[in-house]
Amino acid sequence: AKALPAALDALLEGEALALLTRPLIQDVTPSVQIAALGSLGTLATKDASVATGVHSSAEVVGKLVAALSHPNTRVQYAANGSLQDVCGTSKAAATAVLEGGILPPLRAQLEAFDDEVKEAAVRTLTVLAGHGEDVAAELLDSETLTALVVVLESKAAGATLRAAAASLVGDCASYSAALTQRAVDAGAVAPLAALVGGARSAPRLCAAALRALGQAARHTDALAAAVVGSGVVPAALG
Repeated sequence: AKALPAALDALLEGEALALLTRPLIQDVTPSVQIAALGSLGTLATKDASVATGVHSSAEVVGKLVAALSHPNTRVQYAANGSLQDVCGTSKAAATAVLEGGILPPLRAQLEAFDDEVKEAAVRTLTVLAGHGEDVAAELLDSETLTALVVVLESKAAGATLRAAAASLVGDCASYSAALTQRAVDAGAVAPLAALVGGARSAPRLCAAALRALGQAARHTDALAAAVVGSGVVPAALG
């Protein structure tokens, strides 16, 4: 899939899309599915017709979404990578996977024991949220926010996972006061503030939490007061 354009054209003319989606439908071997998912995602980023072919097929979207619930966590991780590639190509692709039911398995992954799978799910949500406030509003419901707050609060979660979750909250909060209020109501401010200035907080984690709180505070005086009331200012200065 990293070949020269001429080779890519040859792959497409040879119906590579159909060949790559077939293992997702017919082959139960995890290594084969992982390879197909990786190649499919890479091709989607290289050629718009592949991305269109993926998200315009309800069957293919359904199989990609179903792979998020595969019992093998490596397949789940690969499915997230493929969906990130596909959804990153256009809002139409993001809308197609949302309509294909991507949110329930992503929420389930946020509650999984595997930090790599959790982080992959957060990054898929982040790609989706990047397509605008209407998409972010669909993502940021009470169930998803509750799962994200649990991740932010978890002392067992790795710094990169919590930083990714903080960045996602910040991205969604940047759109509007309404989305920010959802995060505040879900209890996201306190764990974000706790990540700032903590003795064990990595610099990248502190930066992500500070950015999220900054995005939350900028919309209204009431939201700014909620952020200041969390104690983040002395934590940041201390």
